[in-house]
Formats: sequence, C-alpha cells, structure tokens
Amino acid sequence: MRTSRLFASLSLSISVALAAVTAPPSYVDNLKAFLQQHNFALNGKFYMYDFNHDGTIAPNDWLYIDTAGGQAFRLMGKTPTQSDVFGWLPLSSLPSDLPSAPTGYFIFINFPQDQQLFHTNAFSWVYVDKNSMGVYKLMGADQNHNFDYLDENGDGVPDPLSGIEISILGNSVSFSWENPTSSQDLIHNPQDQSGASESSAQNSAWPKVTCSDEQSQQYHGMGLYYKANSWYRGLITYDCKIDAQNRWGLKVASLEVSDLQRTERLNLSYDGKRANGLLEFNYKAGAVHIQGTFDGRSIDCVEYYKPLAPKTLYQDRPDEIQKYMEWYGDGPCDPDFIRSTCPSWFYDDVNDCHSQNNINDAITQASHLDLEQNIEYSVEDSQSRKHTIHIFRKYKIDR
Repeated sequence: MRTSRLFASLSLSISVALAAVTAPPSYVDNLKAFLQQHNFALNGKFYMYDFNHDGTIAPNDWLYIDTAGGQAFRLMGKTPTQSDVFGWLPLSSLPSDLPSAPTGYFIFINFPQDQQLFHTNAFSWVYVDKNSMGVYKLMGADQNHNFDYLDENGDGVPDPLSGIEISILGNSVSFSWENPTSSQDLIHNPQDQSGASESSAQNSAWPKVTCSDEQSQQYHGMGLYYKANSWYRGLITYDCKIDAQNRWGLKVASLEVSDLQRTERLNLSYDGKRANGLLEFNYKAGAVHIQGTFDGRSIDCVEYYKPLAPKTLYQDRPDEIQKYMEWYGDGPCDPDFIRSTCPSWFYDDVNDCHSQNNINDAITQASHLDLEQNIEYSVEDSQSRKHTIHIFRKYKIDR
C-alpha cells in the first residue's frame, strides 16, 4: 500500500516588519514543556541603534552582542546568503553612544522538534523583550530576511508564548509554564491584538474568519466523531461548516496565485495499521517532500511534478479552486509526474493506478479509525500579498 496515496485518500474518502508564522498546536505545547524542563544560557543582547543617526530605525538598525565572547554584529549589515540569512556583519568596536540597557535578549534553546520539523536548529532561538519580558519563538526568515516569529493564536501577529514566564539571573535563564492552556484552544480561537506589524496592517482589510464543527452520532451502523476547525485571512477562504461541505472560495472575481506552500502533519491509525507523516508541498517548484512511517517502515523522499503555480483562480469555478488547493501528487500515476527519490516499495501499486479506490475502501470500511490532520497553507498572490489558511481535522470511527 503506497503511503502517499494513503495520505491523499483521507480527504477524498471521508469528505474530508515582524512576520508571523503559525505552527501545529502540539509543537507549541511541546515547546513550552521543553522550556520549563531545561535551563539555558543568555546567549546575546539585542540593541536598537540608529547607525546612520538619521532619526529613523531601519530594518538593519539592530546590534547584537554575543555574551560569551563580547563580539558585536550588525543585523543586515551585509548581503544575506543562504547560510547567513540575516546578514550579520561583525563590528570592530561598539558605538560610544550605545544605550546601556539592551532592547531584548536572545537565547539558543536547541529545541529537538525544530530539527525534526525544519531539518535545522539554526532558528531554534527565543527572543525576550526587555520591557514586557514577553518570550517570542523565532521560526525562520521571510523573503526579505526579516525575523519570522511564532503566531500562537492565528491572528497574523507574532505572539509572546502564552503562560510562559522567564527568570534571568546573570547569564542563567529558566522558564516556567503557568496555568498551562493547550495551544490547540488558542489557535482555533484567535484574539485580535494591538501592535500589529506593518504587514498585518496591510492585511487588516482582509477579514479573519474562524469556524468550527463538531459532530458525534450514529451513521450507517457506525459511531462517527468529526471535528473541523479553521481560520483564514485573505482573499482565499475555506469554509469548514459541515453544511457547506468544506468548500474553498474567493472573495474576489479572480486571483492570481504566484506561489503556494503547504504543510500537512498527519497521525492515522486504522484496524491496527499506523501512519505518521509530514508532507511539505511546494506548488511553484512542483515538489512534495514526504516524511513519515507506515506500519513501521520509514519514508523520507521527494516527488517532482510539473509546477502548479503560478495560476489564476476564478470565483465562479469553486471545483477548480478546491482541486488546486487540495492537490496531492499521485506519483507515477499523475500525468504531471516527473521523477521521485522515493524507494521502490513506496510504489508497489504502480502498475494499478486504480488502486486508489482500494485504499479508500480500506479506510472507509475500517472497524476503528482515528485521524488527526493539521494543515497550513501559505499563499502569495501576484501583488506579493500573503494569504494564510490553517485547518485542523479530527475523525473517529467505531463500528
């Protein structure tokens, strides 16, 4: 049974200045627990400093001092590279008028899940605002090489980690998680916050919509539990209401999509079989990175297809929008398939391109099924505007 088709069948057979980045609720909760369980060193101090003395704080008017060696660096002081995405420029000396108190602190946490999810610990840092003592998790860099911070509640604005308190004694740092609240609840019930970044202000005209369904009943002789939550911001929307049949739509007549990145984490068990996976879709590159296990067999490979983006979507073609947004590569059976780095056992049904129906039947006819999906879409249109959609689905079947 081919794992990626198994992943694909789930949605088909069961009707199923500071940038902000969301993460699965499990990631956020595990992060908080990790911070509480370990002690850390204060690695660096961050200063807002007007290098040009023009009265304006530019994106590169930030100075970082490494507390261990005393070396100072200017953010974006040189052209960023793939290995140095923030362009750190070493300084020969400190400015004589540098403020005595830093603006904030940076702490390297080496959170194991960063390596697992993002294949690097280069962004496994937290930033602490000295005034509010809010703790912000660094998630990466945006296309303009600005810091991407965690958006915990899904409103498009970076959030300090809720319930986290920090204690700094010299260069020793510890955290406590007060009144733990599942980040699952926060991300599905985002609250508006003040202090939105410039990019958030730009998107303020785009309604942020949240919706949720929860259903538990007997259906055709089986106990069925279904839950779907989503939030979205932008001109592309996803309506998770049961009576809307989870349809995609547009708020405008047409939209030119220049790029689409999609990440999906899946946890499935049915009739004794288990599948866990992380799928990363790059529509512009035509690539799908598949990681996970199925029945104890590991998979970590990439499938390549003809690029799906750029593409123009039309409001009066909802079926086409849904097909585009929920596209899954079907391996060699896909007419746009080019090549794959996946092992041969992954395609053991390659000679039967109708076997997808067999997988659908195996899942829908399962005696016991548990499924959780966390899906995030990051869509960029031709005007470089970002649209974000987060979907959480949970199914449970007991016959």
